[in-house]
Parts: sequence; C-alpha cells; structure tokens
Amino acid sequence: MSKTVFNTLKTINVNEMTEKKGKFTYLSWAHAVETLKSNFPEATWTVHEFPLKLDTSEYTVPYMLDPMTGHAFVKVSVTVDGTTLEQVHPVLNHMNKPIAKPDAFAVNTAVMRCLAKAISLHGLGLYIYQGEDLPVLSKKEEQQAKIDEVYDRPETLLNGKAPVAGGITVTQNVKLDRLSRDPILKGSDTQSVIRTFIDTMPTEDAAEKAITKLQNKIKQLKQTAKEAAWD
Repeated sequence: MSKTVFNTLKTINVNEMTEKKGKFTYLSWAHAVETLKSNFPEATWTVHEFPLKLDTSEYTVPYMLDPMTGHAFVKVSVTVDGTTLEQVHPVLNHMNKPIAKPDAFAVNTAVMRCLAKAISLHGLGLYIYQGEDLPVLSKKEEQQAKIDEVYDRPETLLNGKAPVAGGITVTQNVKLDRLSRDPILKGSDTQSVIRTFIDTMPTEDAAEKAITKLQNKIKQLKQTAKEAAWD
C-alpha cells in the first residue's frame, strides 16, 4: 500500500462521520465513500458475488453461505492507488448477531458496512474499529469476569501497598484496623497511630505484638469502664 494513501487517510478525523448502534460505533459508508473519492478520485471497489444453487438452477448472489450454520458473509474489495484490500463481513441483525437465511435488506446493509471497513483498511477511520474484535460477553459472563478479576487481583494492605515477605500481612492489617475502631477507644488517637504504624511496613512479628498490645489495652479499658459502672 502506498504510504501516501494510508498517511493521508489515517490523519482524517471521522468522528463526525460515525453512527452509533448499541455498543458499537460505525463509520458511515456514505461519508467514507465521499471522503475516499474526494482524496483519491480513481479509487474503486468491488462487491464480490458467489454461486448459489437452487434446485437445478444456479444463481450469482452478493453473499456466501456457511454450509454448517446457514449464516451469510459478504466480501468487498477496495482499490486505491493500485493497492487492493479485501474485507469480509458477516450479515448481522440489529443485535449484531449472525443471520441465517438473511433477506435482501440485511445483505445490502452488510455490504455497505463491509465497504466502509474495506475503506478503513486503507487508513480512513481505522481507529474507530479498535477493540471491536474483542469478545462480547453475556451479562452472566461479565459478572463472572468481574468476580474473577477481584479474586485474581493481588492482595494489598489497606494503605494500598503490597505486603512484602516477612512483613505485616493483610490479615494483620485488617485486624489492627478493626481493633483501632473499637468504641472503647473513641476520642483517642489510636486509629491515627495504627495507620502510621502500618505505613512504616513493620515486620510480621512486630505487627503481631502490636495486635496483642492493642487487644490487651482494649480489654483493660473495658474492665476499667465496667468497674467504674459498679461504683
């Protein structure tokens, strides 16, 4: 492909030439053709045709059928400056699902989408199709993916830092944080002290000693409060 063709077309902003359907953004075929011909008047395209047998007769149609599923595909070639690039596109319904035994309208829509994509292979609006080939997940699959992401995510301390070997563990961090929020400590600077302590990334042994010390302090304060209530 001529670098001049690709570099010329890829720098054109097509944001105002797109159409939004569902989750997908498409380059309008009419705008794509107009822009292509404005820059390269000699550009041409071909809608490929395929043989189709019905009973004893054979016809030529602008789509090919998958014999296993009955789904249809269309094929368009676009030639610019002597370079021909081809694009194959499935015939889809309004939900972007393949159609078995499509009607003429669906085939025509697929051909025009395919034409726009074939033009994009030469550079025009190619960026809007980035990520389109990623798998589309069902709601159940999306939910499972989010759950998997949580479980696969590396554990971190409450301050966002990753635990280190021999250092305070996530479990110890959570326990210290929970203990520092005990109502008996209300009004003290315990929470601030504990946060500062965790930020120093203490050793696991030091964290265990801090837990024991805080547990004993809470136990003592509760005992004192209980005795005061008896007086």
